[in-house]
Amino acid sequence: MTAATKKLDLNRLYKDRSAVMNRQNQRYLRLLFNDHFVVFLLIIIGAAILSFQLLAQQSLETPIAFLPSYWQLGLIFWLVLAQQFGSFVTYLKPADRIFLSAGDNFLTKTYLNQAWRRSFILAAGWQIAFLGLAWPVMNLIGLGNPVDWSLSLLTMVASKAFMLVQALDRHERGNTWTGFDQTRASWLIRLAMPFVLAFSIVLLPHSWRLWVLAGFIVILTVAALTWFFQHQQARRTIDWHVALTTSQRHLQVVWQFYGLFAQVPNQEGTVKRRAYLDNLLGRFSFQKEPVRRLFWIKLLRGGDEFVLVLRLVIIGMILLVALPKDGYYLQAAGMVLLVYLINFQLLPVFEKTRAVLWTRLAFADKKQQEKTFLVVLTEITSTVIGLTFLVMLLIAGPAAALAVLIGGLLLTLVLYGLWLPKTLHKKN
Repeated sequence: MTAATKKLDLNRLYKDRSAVMNRQNQRYLRLLFNDHFVVFLLIIIGAAILSFQLLAQQSLETPIAFLPSYWQLGLIFWLVLAQQFGSFVTYLKPADRIFLSAGDNFLTKTYLNQAWRRSFILAAGWQIAFLGLAWPVMNLIGLGNPVDWSLSLLTMVASKAFMLVQALDRHERGNTWTGFDQTRASWLIRLAMPFVLAFSIVLLPHSWRLWVLAGFIVILTVAALTWFFQHQQARRTIDWHVALTTSQRHLQVVWQFYGLFAQVPNQEGTVKRRAYLDNLLGRFSFQKEPVRRLFWIKLLRGGDEFVLVLRLVIIGMILLVALPKDGYYLQAAGMVLLVYLINFQLLPVFEKTRAVLWTRLAFADKKQQEKTFLVVLTEITSTVIGLTFLVMLLIAGPAAALAVLIGGLLLTLVLYGLWLPKTLHKKN
């Protein structure tokens, strides 16, 4: 078999993997964008538009005079967040380290370059999407003209290209082009550089912005091109530890994202003790209420549902507090959405617990398990509603707190009276 044939076979191998991944993405996207999810997505978009229209009438200046406005700060963090999307994507697998150990030349000179170009196109798409969503805010603070928007986009795309070059450099052994420790360089490039660029885009005077951003674009582009020319002339080998770790981490992130809205079989199970919650688990006796304790253990230690619910609660409270104090219908709608999302995200805990054979053998009464799980969900939901009520009472006033309380309680009655019992009965 000739070297050309080997190269062609490797090309076909990775093209087939890419095609398989694309088919899986299409499958899960169809599951994700079902009618039920689209309705709530439209509700979220509508609430965001109404909130923006109400907030656009206010200056939202910060209490400290020398700090930028809340609009500017929000845009800075939004642009930094945009730079975190679009990673270096490969389809390497652990078996490649053994069976393709002699294919370094193909991997470093051909495949990783192809992966970089594909990753760059996807990353540029993310930057366009984020900057497109940010256009109303940019227009509000005086950055909405085509020149400023286009220059901001070019800066973010050039920054992303530079970040992907550094990620590609970490995948190979040899003298790195940066000359820095790659772990430290990665953190600097992923966080420090986006903050500097975002501050320059948002806060620089108009007369300086054009020249400074143009300079950034030239510097980042030249640095990326210089590395590529050096890369083509150097002899390198792939760093399998970095390459496989990065590839597996990316796949897991993708499956976890789909797992937020659909059942994905590719997720690995994780168990975390979280010792600071031991006192909470001690309140549930295994002798008196074994099923209830089992569900709480599965919730607090077995998976990411607990952390996800905490994030939802924190984000939900921030959004509720940010809404206008007299927008009671928006606050009630926001609380309804928060309660629904919490219960929707906790439903997989019931299935994961039932999926264990020992659970079905030890606790054969499925109806009792359903009732106990509803009790656990009620405890969590009532805690979130009560905590949100207190926060709104202290910050937004009694009327807003009452709106949140009514919205949460009404949806709770609907969920636990109609939807959740039927949904749990269909599981397993």
